[in-house]
Amino acid sequence: MHTVAGVEPWIRGVVFVVVFVALLIAQYLAPRGAQRPVRALWPNAALFVTNTSIMRLLSTYSLVGVAYFASEQQIGLLNAMDIAPWLEAAAAVLALDLTMYLQHRLFHTAALLWRFHAVHHSDTTFDVTTGLRFHPGEMIVSLAIKALAVVVLGASPWSVLVFEALLSSASLFTHSNVALPRGLDRLLRACVVTSDMHRIHHSTQGVEYNTNFGFLVSWWDRWFGSYCAEPHEHYERVRIGLESFRNPNEQTFRALLLQPLQPR
Repeated sequence: MHTVAGVEPWIRGVVFVVVFVALLIAQYLAPRGAQRPVRALWPNAALFVTNTSIMRLLSTYSLVGVAYFASEQQIGLLNAMDIAPWLEAAAAVLALDLTMYLQHRLFHTAALLWRFHAVHHSDTTFDVTTGLRFHPGEMIVSLAIKALAVVVLGASPWSVLVFEALLSSASLFTHSNVALPRGLDRLLRACVVTSDMHRIHHSTQGVEYNTNFGFLVSWWDRWFGSYCAEPHEHYERVRIGLESFRNPNEQTFRALLLQPLQPR
């Protein structure tokens, strides 16, 4: 585990930078919708830096340390099973992704949690930096839920590291403002969530933003009845954000931190 813990920040950091830069370039070369002015990147970037700092303070080794604890104590379903490492990893990644799907639906259902998650949805532009825009309150709750899931599952440290790298990459990819060819999008959707699929989730229309909750694989939305194949408008014309938070003054870093406290 010490090997996993030692390389975890480096692996996740390198994967994040490579995916982020690649998607920045891709959405510049082939944008699906309106592009965000450079000066408007600051609030999302500031939230990302704030959240990263808080998460590292709360958990030095992130979820890898939690996985190591479960492994040492032989806690969790997978620790009680004698299965091949690759099968354990696949089961852990899928189970954790299902946990994130269920968590996402909870954040849309529980009024208090929605106040924090609405910071993510109030972005009026949809691009790769939207995948960085989460309120610290949501990140703390999400960390607690994921930690509990890791313990209950008994996921191995390496499995958790793979999942965390996939999750951060999926968050960037699904929010990227990239126009994929329709045939490629349909092919990918058979297994994973695409940016067009998730763009629907960021529509101002409640009938649309309460669909397509998946992070990594698209199966959960299909199996649990929350899948929306096409928006009412064409993808380029989907109105992004929340109608109650469209003023530029409500898009500053300070305003986003205070947004959950605003009257509804």
